[in-house]
Amino acid sequence: MASTKVESKGARSSSAGFLRKYIGRYEIIMVILNIALFLYFYSVTPRYLSPANTYTLLTYAADLGILTVPQAIIMMLGMIDLSPTGIANLVPLIDWSLWQYFMGAGIPYTPALIVATIIAWLLAAFIGFVNGILITKGNVNFLLATVGMLFLTDGLALIGWGGWPETFPGADKAPYFSGVISGVIPMTFVWTLVIAVLYMILFYRTRFGVYVTATGSNQTWARESGVPADKIIIIAYILTGLAGGILGVIDGSRVREVSATNFTTDLTLESIAAAVIGGTMLTGGKGTLIGSFLGAFVIAQLLDGFTVLGVNAYAYDAIIGAAILILMVFTGKKDDIIRYFRRASSLRMREEETEATEKKGTNEGTLTQDGGSKDVNNDINANKDTDTNNNPRG
Repeated sequence: MASTKVESKGARSSSAGFLRKYIGRYEIIMVILNIALFLYFYSVTPRYLSPANTYTLLTYAADLGILTVPQAIIMMLGMIDLSPTGIANLVPLIDWSLWQYFMGAGIPYTPALIVATIIAWLLAAFIGFVNGILITKGNVNFLLATVGMLFLTDGLALIGWGGWPETFPGADKAPYFSGVISGVIPMTFVWTLVIAVLYMILFYRTRFGVYVTATGSNQTWARESGVPADKIIIIAYILTGLAGGILGVIDGSRVREVSATNFTTDLTLESIAAAVIGGTMLTGGKGTLIGSFLGAFVIAQLLDGFTVLGVNAYAYDAIIGAAILILMVFTGKKDDIIRYFRRASSLRMREEETEATEKKGTNEGTLTQDGGSKDVNNDINANKDTDTNNNPRG
């Protein structure tokens, strides 16, 4: 019985330790914000919770979330990556060409697609590697390096395939890429969850996350402390490149076609906004992957919710932009807001302690006076007794 109590106590303490380590105020704020947005859109139109719209919402969240998590890692380094959508346009086209080539060589349909996809994803990781090398070894500014790679990949996709869409295996031929679970959950969302969890394990359960934070806080100090800053930066860009390649293939399978214009830089910018909303700082050294991932859900809910409400197409971008700005301002000021409430709470507690101390002092003073009066009376009575004993005739 005692051992059971000890084990349950240890389990509770370990779970509490997990929550303290990985779940902070940013994540809690994101959960509350997502719930508030969901309740608002559902109260305005109940079809927000319909199976069809749930599928659409999760699709938005999948496309944005798979880029937001690695983008948050890059931002913790004090950098950003603007090339993922270019990679997402180029890599699926290469995948399609390899798949066609392998089938022409006599390889069966599914093995040809799987091998072609693996090669294409390795290429996506290599493009990210090139970004990292340009930044660390070539001393190229991260903005210039990733913008250059964005134009290069988009340009190669347009030159090689002419901007025409190519038919890509859909859910009927490749359900592991773009199938639907229970008629509601798209496989693209499952892929996003898997990638996000793997990246979070790498970040939170290995030294990689500590090195990223140290490098983003002060790169010079990190290098002097033995942190392999160049290696960490390269790995981070590989992760972003790989995420872009995976996004391009699974989303191309969902819409059954790939082209050089499937993705625009809007998705990259939205991933940066989602990371900032989720608590990741553009200045580097501070951030949260869980909060950033939840921030992607905030953006996805805004995009989907305004679509369901039938917001005017001309006003759509303006409303989305204003909503994102408001959320980002709130996110930037939430530390000040939390600090204000903490200070107010601290002052209130201090005033209560002062009042309690003053009240206690008053009570003690009253007791002292009462005790003093009793002592005086006792002394008088003692003196009377003494006089009576000395003068018995008294």
